[in-house]
Amino acid sequence: MARPKKTTTKTVSKTTLKPTASTVTKTPKKVKLVSPAALPNRGSQVILHRIGFLASRAKSQRRIIIPIVILAILIGLVLLAQKYLVIAWVDNKPITLFQYYQSMDSQYGSQTKDELIREQLILDEASKRKVAVSTQEIDAQIKKYQDQSQGIDNFNQALAAQGLTLESLKKQVKLQLLIQKMFGSSATVSDDEVTKYISDHKDQLPADITDTVKQSVRDQLSQQKLVDAFQAWLATAEKSSQVKK
Repeated sequence: MARPKKTTTKTVSKTTLKPTASTVTKTPKKVKLVSPAALPNRGSQVILHRIGFLASRAKSQRRIIIPIVILAILIGLVLLAQKYLVIAWVDNKPITLFQYYQSMDSQYGSQTKDELIREQLILDEASKRKVAVSTQEIDAQIKKYQDQSQGIDNFNQALAAQGLTLESLKKQVKLQLLIQKMFGSSATVSDDEVTKYISDHKDQLPADITDTVKQSVRDQLSQQKLVDAFQAWLATAEKSSQVKK
């Protein structure tokens, strides 16, 4: 009987094989992409830093400047008070502008108030009627007054005697010219009116009635008519709702 053949089993030792680069595929890490616009460059950082510095500096300067400005305003108010609110000092006691006006009001208050009201009424009426007076017209009338005074010195003395200045006279002349323009149409004088006036006032006129005398009478009558028309309008205007005392 034949012996069975021995089967030899080869034992293969297991060895751990290291993977090679060719056999392994690496999985890349996910990278979060950022927009280039979101990445500030160096110049932007410098600018932002500079802006922050300037803002901080401006804030510091404001803290210094504001008290200085307030102090300057207070000093200015004190100086203005001394210049305009105090008109004189007597024994180190001030005489205020309020005291001055209070005294003036008690003496001339009513008259001054009425003058201011009339002046404003005239200006408003002229504006409504679109009547104006130019600087040239005012200067021409002032020149007539100077010529009548026979010299600038006499003219200035006459102003001082009446307590007027050149500016206050110009103001009065402007009002007079406005009145003439607004009510001049009511100041027309006929020849019959001149003749009647001469006949009624012979004892007050020269014996020889020349053209110069007639013209003088005409001007006088014209001026009187102008004043009458103005006074009639003024009386109505002062009683109107325009005036509230």
